[in-house]
Amino acid sequence: MHSRMAGFFMEGPQMAKWKFGAPPKNFPGTIKFKDLNGVAQEFEVTFNFRTRKEFGALFDEMTAAAKGRGLKDKEDLSMSEIMDATTGDNGQYLLKAISSWELEDDLNEANAERLSNEFPAAANAIMEAYRSACLDGRLGN
Repeated sequence: MHSRMAGFFMEGPQMAKWKFGAPPKNFPGTIKFKDLNGVAQEFEVTFNFRTRKEFGALFDEMTAAAKGRGLKDKEDLSMSEIMDATTGDNGQYLLKAISSWELEDDLNEANAERLSNEFPAAANAIMEAYRSACLDGRLGN
């Protein structure tokens, strides 16, 4: 056996660089969407960390609000349907998902609501990326 290979096999597996109970406060993400002209847009956000259970509670809150506004007969709601049904509250939901964004306007509830109203695909992309990160443990926008 080649001496370099022997050393490789003797080292063993690497230890994980993370610990249970010490999640990050937040994590970065890139949001990609097409604007109304069909032009691909992209910007950076910082997501707030939530466990899978914590995201489930947020999703339940959003679903209940959507069902209270006319979607009560629909069983499986998409994030897009929830965001459409809860217009007026989207700014609050976006602030629960992100702590910063790479846009000229400050991140606050009024501007988050403006983003949702003027660029609904961007707001939907944020929430879909957040859902994927919290439930699947990955960002794949």
